[in-house]
Amino acid sequence: MKEETGWLQVAHQRVPDLQSVKSSDYDEYINLYQTLSSDVAVHYARIIQLLSIAHRLQELVTCLGLEARYDEHLETILKLQDDVNTNLQRLLTFRDTWTLHEVMKINKLEYWMREAEQDLDAMSAHS
Repeated sequence: MKEETGWLQVAHQRVPDLQSVKSSDYDEYINLYQTLSSDVAVHYARIIQLLSIAHRLQELVTCLGLEARYDEHLETILKLQDDVNTNLQRLLTFRDTWTLHEVMKINKLEYWMREAEQDLDAMSAHS
């Protein structure tokens, strides 16, 4: 449990701040959040396993606070998992929107170039 508590403290420090994300950085942030999301899932499974062991131990011996300690840790990791997944979803949505914006910008530029070429062709034909 001590290792999981230490990991959880480090995991909170690994959560990137989305306030400073630039459009050129979103892929890097998506990768960071995907890695963190995978790590959280692994440690969540470990906590569930430890909680199950604590429940079985509680049936055999009296150890006040054992389950509560694991339950508290489980709540914390669930909150972290929710925060990471929410921010990952925000980044993925941003990426999709940004990609669409870039495509629309390119389409608009291509349309403008075709119009300019047609205008130039028309001007050349009149000369």
